Amino acid sequence: MGINKVEWEYESTRLKRVYKKILEEYTAKKKIVLQYQREILEVGKSMWEEAPHTWQVGELDAAAQIKQYKDELDRAKMSYKIVHDQVVKLEKLKDSPYFARVDFQERGYRDVEQIYIGVSTFIDDRTGDVLIYDWRAPISSIFYDYELGPASYKCPDGVITGDILLKRQFKIHQDHIHGMFDSSLKIDDEILQEILSKSADDKMKTIVTTIQKEQNKIIRNEENDLLMVQGAAGSGKTSIALHRIAYLLYRYRDRKISARDIVIFSPNRLFNDYISRVLPELGEENMQQTTFIEYAEKALGSSFKIEDMNEQMEYILTGFKDPEYRSRIKGIEYKTSRDYYLVLKGYMKYLEKDGFAFKDILFRGETIVSREELLKMFSSDFRHMPLSKRLERIKGRVLYLMRPVWKRRLKEIEEEVKKNPEYTTRLKAISRLQVYKEFKPVRNELDEMLRFDSFEAYYRLFKEDGLLERLSEEVGVKVPDDIDEIRQETLNSLSLYRISYEDLPPFLYLRGEWEGVPALSHIRHLVVDEAQDYTPIQYAIFRQLFPYCSMTILGDFNQAINPYMQTNRYETIKDILRASSPALLKLTKSYRSTKEIVEFTKEILVEKEGIETINRSGEKPILFKADDDAMMIGRVLEDIESLKGDGIESLAVICKTAAQSLKVYGQLREKIKGIRLIQKDDTQFTSGIMVLPSYLAKGLEFDAVLVYDASSGNYGHENERKLLYTACTRALHRLHLFYSGSLSPFLAGIDKELYREA
Repeated sequence: MGINKVEWEYESTRLKRVYKKILEEYTAKKKIVLQYQREILEVGKSMWEEAPHTWQVGELDAAAQIKQYKDELDRAKMSYKIVHDQVVKLEKLKDSPYFARVDFQERGYRDVEQIYIGVSTFIDDRTGDVLIYDWRAPISSIFYDYELGPASYKCPDGVITGDILLKRQFKIHQDHIHGMFDSSLKIDDEILQEILSKSADDKMKTIVTTIQKEQNKIIRNEENDLLMVQGAAGSGKTSIALHRIAYLLYRYRDRKISARDIVIFSPNRLFNDYISRVLPELGEENMQQTTFIEYAEKALGSSFKIEDMNEQMEYILTGFKDPEYRSRIKGIEYKTSRDYYLVLKGYMKYLEKDGFAFKDILFRGETIVSREELLKMFSSDFRHMPLSKRLERIKGRVLYLMRPVWKRRLKEIEEEVKKNPEYTTRLKAISRLQVYKEFKPVRNELDEMLRFDSFEAYYRLFKEDGLLERLSEEVGVKVPDDIDEIRQETLNSLSLYRISYEDLPPFLYLRGEWEGVPALSHIRHLVVDEAQDYTPIQYAIFRQLFPYCSMTILGDFNQAINPYMQTNRYETIKDILRASSPALLKLTKSYRSTKEIVEFTKEILVEKEGIETINRSGEKPILFKADDDAMMIGRVLEDIESLKGDGIESLAVICKTAAQSLKVYGQLREKIKGIRLIQKDDTQFTSGIMVLPSYLAKGLEFDAVLVYDASSGNYGHENERKLLYTACTRALHRLHLFYSGSLSPFLAGIDKELYREA
């Protein structure tokens, strides 16, 4: 719907008026920030020059003077932070004050409220009028959730009902309107397409202007303590998760929830850097970001050599010549399954019941602590403690009960030693030494009986003949046919204190149950991205670590790139996390890629249903055929130069493995200035031209993706189908695939109308 001249003039005049007030507020707050900076410096200087640096115990005046300076300094720092945060938000508003307007008439009232929506609230100090509403405010939800006509929103006073009379969208930079139109339905494709056509660097930051109804439902969800989101590739899962965090920080700001109370587990360190710019763009501090391997390294320290997920993937894709390859693959399938999780739980019960051979603690025929007393301590008195701490507590209790016997025997020895005149001067020392020697076997026996080592216990699970079989039978699951091979391969690895990635979650889980973990009760919300890449046991670890927080779990089972990991369905996740009010929401529409790329890539999958696209057209994917590898590299070089000429800013050459990436990078770096090789330990994401393995591309997006070697020899096994799909779906605007020989069978059957050949 077009905007007439009168409306343009009205909106332009209002924008300039609001922008002027923003500038005035920004200038005033900047001055206050500078004042607080000077005050902090002056207080610090006075504290250094005037306060005593040392004082004696009892000099209360000196201590009081120091405390006075410290309190003044803390107050100034707190005031500085408050105003500084306001300045940061005003800077965002200064760049683009708002992006939408909704005219809302509350039921029973004649007045129509004009609601302008931006990234944060802005109030006219003189009049108290809300000139801009934060997109997270309750009233702003009607913009995302309703068409023209009846609408409602929740506020502290209850549900407000009324009618939307107008929905208007803007493209604004500072005090200039560059685009504006009225929309009678949802967020209109005109703005949506303009945003989605941006480069990969800018798009994630601006989703707030194009949030769709189904996305808004996830962002504002407060009813469910476990929110599980199954989203197609490009449906905006990660962006939605970050905007959900921003919403929760806004919604519960009065309850003292800060970014430090929210943690996100993401696939790798590179991805952490990739998403680190989003919350600051919304005027919020970044939440805590980590990966599972970072948690594992911190928990285990340097005692073991730990394999990470990327190393495991490289082995899966390249380790065929290893004599133990088949055994290990079978082990990965088994150890990532729900069955193995149940076996571990059975193992814990087994150790509780039969893992320790308690017997009477005797000294010279006298029972100090009976077997029955030890069992009572273990099974009843200290049962609330983790196993290893329970054993330590029992040991402490036995040593305490041993003290009267020790003292009595010490006196007996002293009486005996007294009879020998030559020991008179060393009576106590000789007596203590003797009683120590007599009790040493008792202490050794106690140490051995109550000794527990988590690593040895995990090793024992595979070492003890028939144990896995017995446990499997007890919990009602089938033991793998290849269990002997799995057992031997595992023992070979563990005997070198090397923990393969498939053994890492099981060991950490058991260790946490046996030794306890620091339950992070201050964490109020957990986000797990790429949910399909986590095993049942990893979800059990999340429950160990975060027993009281709500969770948002986001994933796409079509992007489960580890072909041998047992797929974790949401029912399993729900059961393990023991949520009281779980919900599963689905996102089927892909916003990342053009319609042509989405239609092409979904044909790679066996199950194609449930993936939709918006009507944003672009070029069809292109298949480049070469005679050999040398020609394929040549065509890649030509294509990169051509894409650079088209203005492509972010380009990824995605190879299957790290080894292949290194080889291709070596062939390209002499010809392509600034090209970068992405490796598993990289922690910073920078735009430009890069070469990277398929499994490191997860979650990332690029203006153009060049899939290197899409031949049947490289992507020919059924278990590589989703790996190829994931690589292809990283493309926003251009998808080009290169191959020599025969084309991958996952591509060969695609309708030729969906791509072109070159």
